[in-house]
Amino acid sequence: MATTALTSNFSCREGEVAQRVLDGPAKTSAHFLRGDELPLHVLRTGHLAGKVLWFLRVSEVANAMAVQRAMEFPCRAVLGAQRPVLHVLGGHDGRSLSSHCWRMDPSTGNWQEVAPLPSARSMATAAAVGGRLYVVGGFDGDFLANMEVFDPAWNEWSPGPPMSQRRGGLGLVALRGHLFACGGRDGDIYHSSAECFQLPEAAEPSDGRWHPLPALLRPRCYPAAVRFAEGVWLCGGLTRSSNGTGGYLASTECLALDATSWCRGPQLLGPRASAVAAELRIGLVVCGGCAKEGPFDTAEVLASSSSPSFQALPKLHGFRNLPAAAMVMSPSCAPGDFFRQRLLIFGGFSGKKHLKTVEAFNEETCSWELVGDLPEPILAAAATAVCMPLS
Repeated sequence: MATTALTSNFSCREGEVAQRVLDGPAKTSAHFLRGDELPLHVLRTGHLAGKVLWFLRVSEVANAMAVQRAMEFPCRAVLGAQRPVLHVLGGHDGRSLSSHCWRMDPSTGNWQEVAPLPSARSMATAAAVGGRLYVVGGFDGDFLANMEVFDPAWNEWSPGPPMSQRRGGLGLVALRGHLFACGGRDGDIYHSSAECFQLPEAAEPSDGRWHPLPALLRPRCYPAAVRFAEGVWLCGGLTRSSNGTGGYLASTECLALDATSWCRGPQLLGPRASAVAAELRIGLVVCGGCAKEGPFDTAEVLASSSSPSFQALPKLHGFRNLPAAAMVMSPSCAPGDFFRQRLLIFGGFSGKKHLKTVEAFNEETCSWELVGDLPEPILAAAATAVCMPLS
């Protein structure tokens, strides 16, 4: 019955159906995992499957796509037998530093506590590559250079190679099997340095190494860091020069993988630090954070890397300084769409209290929706979605 109903809603023209099926797996894997987590043979398998479907009758293609949606997970999950699982970890709960690592069960939406961080910390950042979660830097009473690696399949933490400098409030981006750690601070020292960790292809993360990158255009702490247009982008933040002058930044800068230096990007609509950022279909979204006047409830978007300026988006449901954010995918019921992206914002500080609310950006309606609560109020936490096997 579900298949029949979904098929009746399928309204694409015949040529569009075949083309979307052919393009679907490549687009999905590139947009969802950015090529970082799927082995090459899986990508080739997906492309071959698209070519096979090209020769099927249009009605058969429509039925196949309807069945896929009825199974409630995208084509990528079938190929990789995995689904993204949210993790929120560390931070400050209003009383003390936290070592909690919270995981959301995607089947129920409930949070459960898994193996805690080896040490309580805030102002760390996290990224997921190859089915593992990497937590880098932060503050535990002192600024940290270490990296901790979490294997969700075994529920275990292990140490990774430390960075060359201690960094709290840094920007961290995962791109093509690499981690890019940028800026941050070590006490009163604000870094303009950046470094890259190359994950080993056939060994444990402890065998990888950090390599220096070109220096940032200026020292930058608490930037919103994101992968965008196949490059590393840093948006806003705080800066301080050697003579003690500085302040909140509205500038952005980016580093392409083949570039030898950072390039200036468009200015934000205003100075902003401690914000979060994500790459959505509508572009590079930056939201929350603070400036001299206090926390923000605003958001803005850069439609493309060649766009001349950022544009305002609808406001969040409340002020959020030092929130955490993660991108997840969920099945889409829209004709011709395998999945939809969701940017989730966790906790933060409203200017009056620590928050535990969670809200998501709905691209279809271009609005923010409250979608639940964390187990506890938290700010300056780290968050990411780790791909885990389907149960």
